[in-house]
Amino acid sequence: MTRRTKHCLILAMLLAALAAASGFAQEDLAAKAEEAFRNDRYPEAIELYERIVAASPRDAFSLKRLALLYSWEDRLEDSIATYRKLLEVDPQDDEARRELAKVNSWAGHYAAAESGYRDLMRAHPDDATLKLALAEMLGWQGKYAQARGFYQPLIEAHDHALEAAVGMGDLAAWEGNLPEAERWYRQVIKADPNNERAVLGMARVHHWQGKDRMAALESERALAKFPASREAKKVHQEIHDSLRPTVSAYWNRTLDTDSNDVILSRLTGGWHLAPQKTMDLSYSHFDARFQGGAEDEGDRVQARFATRFSDILFANASLGAARQEGFDGDQTTRVEGSGSFDLYIAPRFGFGFGVSREALFDTARLID
Repeated sequence: MTRRTKHCLILAMLLAALAAASGFAQEDLAAKAEEAFRNDRYPEAIELYERIVAASPRDAFSLKRLALLYSWEDRLEDSIATYRKLLEVDPQDDEARRELAKVNSWAGHYAAAESGYRDLMRAHPDDATLKLALAEMLGWQGKYAQARGFYQPLIEAHDHALEAAVGMGDLAAWEGNLPEAERWYRQVIKADPNNERAVLGMARVHHWQGKDRMAALESERALAKFPASREAKKVHQEIHDSLRPTVSAYWNRTLDTDSNDVILSRLTGGWHLAPQKTMDLSYSHFDARFQGGAEDEGDRVQARFATRFSDILFANASLGAARQEGFDGDQTTRVEGSGSFDLYIAPRFGFGFGVSREALFDTARLID
């Protein structure tokens, strides 16, 4: 064996050893990335898969994992770009094409998403899941009639009928027809009590209807039933945030042609004593100045209580006091209050009765 041959052999052995070491390193990196992925450590998994893809740009599995992770972390444009790279590696990957259409819809690229779904449907005309995905996206765009055109045939054919019924409930809710939405969700829950979308949809509808006691309880049960669900956490937070105490301020100044200058200031605090029971406390002050230098001022303190006894019966009550210092310097204090009941016999029809005693302030000077 010549010296040159020996050198070439040694070099080949070194290159093989380096390649093996690199392969082992990549395998170790892939194992760490997958372990982080499976244990919900998404930022760490993203970093590891990015390193793998940088070294192996045509690694289809790692590209798919990375695109999925980007979408979960709301890095939608990164996810779209990665799915496109994956389809360059494997143009026949229908799963990647489907996911790309989904992420495009999340990102608001509706034309690209619709085009992707319709291309897939031409290849798979009987795939009900594609019809469901396209109908949902059409609903997001407000194309409710087109969306129903996909949902209704699925319900009639008993093909993914529960998912289609949930979609019909979503459409009704987005259109503001809350009683219809409630009927659809109720049908689905009756058939499948663990249908997450229907359970959360029902909680949201009850919240939008003002049935906060029911909505709060439903959101708590949903969170217990679906503890890993981001949407369940979102709905629970949304409903309970609306029940937190609030403080608001109001200021208004009115000038008219008689040179009357009236300034009104108000501070109001609202508390939910329990779902569907609210208490508001407010303090108001007005200061009026009139032509000729006369002044008038006053204060009002008022408490308001509102409760909902049932889906159809509401009650409201208020009690307060008003003090006014008149033009001549005299002070007057009066008690005021009100009470009312409202009965809603249908979603858009009702009647009520009430009584009130109000203290009205003089805000205009008498002119001889």
